[in-house]
Amino acid sequence: MSKKLLTILSLWLTIAVTGAWANARADLQSGRTEKGTSNALLTAESGEGVADELQMNQGKPQRMPQRAPKDDYVYKYKGVKYTYITENNYTRYFNTSVHKPSDYGWYTDKEGWYVNAEKAYITAASIDEESLPGSGEVVLINDLVGFFKDHTHLGCIADHGFTGESKVKRIYFQDCDAMSYKANSGPYFFIGHLAFANAPQLEKVDLMQYITSDDNHWEPMPVSAVKRIWDNMLEGSPNAFIRVSSSTLNDYKNSSVWAAVKDRFISYEPSG
Repeated sequence: MSKKLLTILSLWLTIAVTGAWANARADLQSGRTEKGTSNALLTAESGEGVADELQMNQGKPQRMPQRAPKDDYVYKYKGVKYTYITENNYTRYFNTSVHKPSDYGWYTDKEGWYVNAEKAYITAASIDEESLPGSGEVVLINDLVGFFKDHTHLGCIADHGFTGESKVKRIYFQDCDAMSYKANSGPYFFIGHLAFANAPQLEKVDLMQYITSDDNHWEPMPVSAVKRIWDNMLEGSPNAFIRVSSSTLNDYKNSSVWAAVKDRFISYEPSG
């Protein structure tokens, strides 16, 4: 074989190997498998891939899912950002001189996620202005069904969660985000420091829960559903009232948990 031919073959092999390496690298970066299917987790808002970690195992990419203990995991839905509570971030939500996760029966699983007795993953709620509805109505969902982890449980409304929000007019609760689906645990949460403070347009905090299973209906939220509040939760929000069912009005007004804001309560019977 001539020297010229050997040189041409060598150059062709170099180009072929380089191209194959570039394609393999692009596949890893985009999360594609050998069959072209996506390894990436999907975000709730946009459907864009959330990059997983990849490691090589016998020359093949293996997906290593993101873990909340390393980076905060959030879900954004209709004006609310839900942050999954972990062993690494829980002190942002629990003032440990006042209370701690175990007071609620929550504990960490082997990967560091906080869960309740029903194995639902605990979340903290705060404002997400980008997805806030134009109506100014914000719904806090107890169970975000079927996203990333099978069930969640609203653990708290975060400190300063909705502080200073000029567009929020009403806040209410819903059992889950999937119709004809029953949440696997009832409401049981706390309201953080200045959670709804300095919100001039806020008029209604409805301690009612819209139930999406069966015939879709409203149910009163029992006074036991909220274990603790900060007394300043509505500081600087002069127009805000807390609306509860007439059947629970006296329970709330006589509760030591709600004593600091008992004058804010009014009865309300929703329809629809």
